[in-house]
Amino acid sequence: MRKNLTPLWSLLTATVGSSIAETRGYDSRLRLSSIADGALYTLTIPAGTGYAPNSDVLAANDSANGNWAYTYDDFNRLASATQSGQPAYTDVYDRYGNRWKQLFNGACTAGATFCATFDGNNHNNNGLLAYDAAGNAQRWMMVAEPASKWRVVPGELCSRRT
Repeated sequence: MRKNLTPLWSLLTATVGSSIAETRGYDSRLRLSSIADGALYTLTIPAGTGYAPNSDVLAANDSANGNWAYTYDDFNRLASATQSGQPAYTDVYDRYGNRWKQLFNGACTAGATFCATFDGNNHNNNGLLAYDAAGNAQRWMMVAEPASKWRVVPGELCSRRT
């Protein structure tokens, strides 16, 4: 892999093998403004409106997923992500700052969208993870054949981060 870096060590270009080349652009504050993987993929963050003054990403467009807008709560945590023309994904946090739920269109809905909920110990309580007596995650989750169904894969250990 060949890499070219900016003077402040931000990745400018990288080439894997002889066929995949990624190029990144940055604004005057060295925040990411674009990524291009040849003709395969592009991501742009609009100049002037793409970042909040504190550098939170407010808007982005990528060639695979379209236009997205983001909002944040008073503690600078992601509050919502909305794809252009679609209902919002919103995150709900408990009083300790743990993500409690992730909602689609304001509700936990079955079907096409996964809704994550968490208990008072910040454990996923949808049956996707199994925990030992110390509270450590013991199994990963995997997507089953219809994307709306999830299943636990027995015996695979997780890291302590859940």
